[in-house]
Amino acid sequence: MAFLTAFGSWTSALALVNSTGTLINYFDIQNTDAKSAYNAAFGSDPTFDNSIALLVDLLNHTGIVTFYYTLAAVISNAAYFFALNTIQAQNK
Repeated sequence: MAFLTAFGSWTSALALVNSTGTLINYFDIQNTDAKSAYNAAFGSDPTFDNSIALLVDLLNHTGIVTFYYTLAAVISNAAYFFALNTIQAQNK
């Protein structure tokens, strides 16, 4: 049971490590000039400025980080609760 708990913790840590590279490298490929991109795609000036696009990106990344953290917590806690319930069932 200790191995199962340790493996669940390691797997959740591995999920967080794999997510960091994806999230950090995302800003390297993003265009920071949203107004020019909109103008090139639609041929007119947008009603928003670049700070709105940055806010949307930050909100998006906050959501993604939250879901990765939730995934890691579920993996780790599921292994722990499975081991705990199995040990408690044997003691009854």
